[in-house]
Amino acid sequence: MKLETEFYTRNGAVYDKDGRFRIFRGFSVHDELSVTASEADADAFFSRVAELGGTLLFWNVPWTAVEPSAPDEYDEAYLADLRRLLKQAESYALRFVLEPSFSRAGASDFVSGIPSWIPDLIGLDTDSVPKADAAAVSVGSQRAGTAANRPLYAAPDLSAYAPATVNTLFWGAADFAPAVHAEGEAVSEYLQAHYIAAMKHTARRLKDCESVIGFGCMADAHPGYIGTEDPARFAAAFSDCLSAPVWKPGFDCPWKSAGVWHEAGGAVVFDMPDYFNTLCGAPVRFAEDFLKPFQKRFMAALEKKHDQYLFFPEAAVTGERPQWRIFENPALLPDRAVEKEGGVLAEGDRETLKMILPFAFQAFSAVPPVSDPAAEITGTGTAAAGKTLPFLVTGVCPSEPCARAALASTVSFIKNAAASLFGKRSGAEPDARAALDEPRISYLYASVPDSADALDGAGLIRPYACAVNGTPLGSSFRSEPVAVFEFEWHALPQQSGSGTAGATELVIPSVWYPSGWKVESFDGVGTLTCAPERQRLYVTTLSERKCRIRIVPA
Repeated sequence: MKLETEFYTRNGAVYDKDGRFRIFRGFSVHDELSVTASEADADAFFSRVAELGGTLLFWNVPWTAVEPSAPDEYDEAYLADLRRLLKQAESYALRFVLEPSFSRAGASDFVSGIPSWIPDLIGLDTDSVPKADAAAVSVGSQRAGTAANRPLYAAPDLSAYAPATVNTLFWGAADFAPAVHAEGEAVSEYLQAHYIAAMKHTARRLKDCESVIGFGCMADAHPGYIGTEDPARFAAAFSDCLSAPVWKPGFDCPWKSAGVWHEAGGAVVFDMPDYFNTLCGAPVRFAEDFLKPFQKRFMAALEKKHDQYLFFPEAAVTGERPQWRIFENPALLPDRAVEKEGGVLAEGDRETLKMILPFAFQAFSAVPPVSDPAAEITGTGTAAAGKTLPFLVTGVCPSEPCARAALASTVSFIKNAAASLFGKRSGAEPDARAALDEPRISYLYASVPDSADALDGAGLIRPYACAVNGTPLGSSFRSEPVAVFEFEWHALPQQSGSGTAGATELVIPSVWYPSGWKVESFDGVGTLTCAPERQRLYVTTLSERKCRIRIVPA
């Protein structure tokens, strides 16, 4: 059964089938909830997300979970469990973006987190590969507004020889290791084709899940050695080839075979320091030359059978991001009839028609300080289109004003580390993940008033409008001395008799209003429908005009 398209894009924003401007707030889920979780545990998780006002989850789908042990052999039990969870979440009005990844989140080392057949394919002896411990990665720790030198999460050391080599082969074997083949083609082509086929199969198994609105392409894509200016700085890692039989009989280091280095006196000597940094005499740009073509290929493959999905092509884990020209991203334009240089949009470019660019806060570190925080949000990464990107995948904010501007804006954002939404209770032992995530929490979420008797503020989402019949103009929220939420929008008249189906929908998380909430004022013409049990307020407007509403404790 093919589902109808629920969401579409126009002018850089997401709209639903009722024509309402949509704003999403939610969390990114990696290993916080297993697909084998019991129905009760899943209910507890999803109800907590809904309780905090979440409407969207980015859900990690590791390649190894789908195609774990052999090419073209899919784990149908995993997919059935995933489908069960997604169907269960529908009763909580949650939506999902499935975010595939090359390696499984939480794996102690990269090689153990990828499909087990890949090392066999390229001849890597996993028993001999040094097991690098997870390294504390300080993402953005030097940026303004964050605790200096404070690690934010743990991840495998991807600069180690084995993970860097596997990643390089996945992206660029055709260019950097042309002698490495699989079934008569460059191993990069073979691996990418299998990755995409696995996610196509995933989409096919989940085609009746109304909660799924789209796919990412690859979370935390790592370039391996591609773009490395001087591989000699990895000499210690390359020496793994000398100290242990990393490669099985009949296989050898692809970089040694390509002439990048040789052994002399028991040491690694590099002969081609620019090998990974140039192609045909031109500088290598991983995001443009390797990541972007893969993302376009991925989107085209899935959209062919599942055109109801939105797509969310991510930046590389290094922060590199492809530049999408305006005609390459019609999602940022008024309609599908897009013109570009030389004529009408070609059919081959249609894979990006419903593309949304998740936009990480980390990018703000490259922006000169500005007086208007909102301008800081709209000023990065959007020069080509001149539009505000509709999604922020939040990492570390450079300043609290910037975060406050995001929360008050009409931009959707997804909070990393869903574990933080359970936080820690007063007097309890601090949760390790929540502790690691504390710097982000302090910038992205307001403190909960003591009277709220809630968790300690970790991961809480402020009130917001999740669907607007008209054009959102802005919002504000303060928690002290009492919680006050205001929202302003240019409303459109709603069709008579449609009930709350196309109404402006406000999310009012009860954690901010433990004794209930009420509408103190409504400057507009329409009908208000309060649904505190669903943490919702519906506003049915009868005429076109500017409206403003104010919510206070009951």
